[in-house]
Amino acid sequence: MRHALEEYIREAERRAGHRHVHSPVPGTRELYELSGHWAHCSDGMFPPTDLGGEQVVLRPGLRPHHALIHRSRSRSYRERPLRLAELGGMYRSAPAGAGRADPDAGEVLRGAVDARHSPGSPSPSGLSARA
Repeated sequence: MRHALEEYIREAERRAGHRHVHSPVPGTRELYELSGHWAHCSDGMFPPTDLGGEQVVLRPGLRPHHALIHRSRSRSYRERPLRLAELGGMYRSAPAGAGRADPDAGEVLRGAVDARHSPGSPSPSGLSARA
């Protein structure tokens, strides 16, 4: 069922002109500070972990990573708007079932992306092994 739903979403996004990308699960704290997510969402994020001299966190949303892709090179007006899509997880530290406004999707999530309570989700302690 999940595979069929994901394929349906991917095909609909392709028809709408979206390019599918995959961004890393960890992001630097600096990335989230620049995007404004740290100031507004850090209370619902997993705490930073030191990795290679940088503080990294599990991504709470996809937009900061997609902004990096967008600004990675200059683009012609013919390439705009750049439509990116990703079926990626977002990791938030919230009690199971707690609702919160999602700054990336503009909707309320009720434990759907709570990594601590999702079977098969990586734990914050497993971050360095997956990086």
